[in-house]
Amino acid sequence: MTVLRWILAVIAGVTAYWVGLLLTLGVLAMALHTVVTPEDTGRSVVLLSIALFAGTFAGAIAAIGVAPPAGRRTMGLLVLTVATIWAVYGQWYAHHPLPAAAAEVLAAVLGAVLAWLLGRRMSQG
Repeated sequence: MTVLRWILAVIAGVTAYWVGLLLTLGVLAMALHTVVTPEDTGRSVVLLSIALFAGTFAGAIAAIGVAPPAGRRTMGLLVLTVATIWAVYGQWYAHHPLPAAAAEVLAAVLGAVLAWLLGRRMSQG
C-alpha cells in the first residue's frame, strides 16, 4: 500500500503542477485581455512567474498530501529538489535571458518551499 501511495503522490503532483500552471496562465490571460494579448501572456516574466509559482505550489502540496504520512518530509524534500531542477532546466531549454530565468526559477522554488512548509505544518498536527 505504501508503494501505491508513493506512485499516486507522484502522479498527483505532476497533474496538479500542470493543471495549476495552465489554469493560472489561462485565468491571467482572460483577466488581462485588455492589457496584453493572449500570445504575450506566455512571454511576460511577471505572469509566467506567477503561473510557475502556482503550478509548483499546487504540485508540491498535492504530492506531499498524498504521500504516506511517514514519508511526507521525504516527499517534501524530493519535490523541492525536483522542482528546482525542473525550473532551471525549463529556463535553460527556453533560452530565457538570465534576469527573466532567475525570476521564474525563484518563483517556482518559492512555491515548492511554501508547499513544503505548509505540508510540514499540516503533518504535525
